[in-house]
Amino acid sequence: MAIRWLEIADGKMPAAPEVHRNWATWALGAQQQERYDRKPVSDHAIKQMIDQMRGLNPKLPKTVALRNLRNSGIACEQRRFTRLFEEALTS
Repeated sequence: MAIRWLEIADGKMPAAPEVHRNWATWALGAQQQERYDRKPVSDHAIKQMIDQMRGLNPKLPKTVALRNLRNSGIACEQRRFTRLFEEALTS
């Protein structure tokens, strides 16, 4: 976005009102609704996936584990995942 801002500024002062207007116009046309077609699964299934991931990397950070889970097409809210991750660590 910073690169695009500078492109829109086109040599003008980046904070100039004209640049702000041009940015606003561009941003309206560029915005997209994010859609996730992720599959909901049970707590038990998520804990099993956490165990599998940690079997490969025992020091796997929670944030990386959640990203991996979501990238695999599984839906899980961050708070829920935190709870399940901590439960998996203590079981």
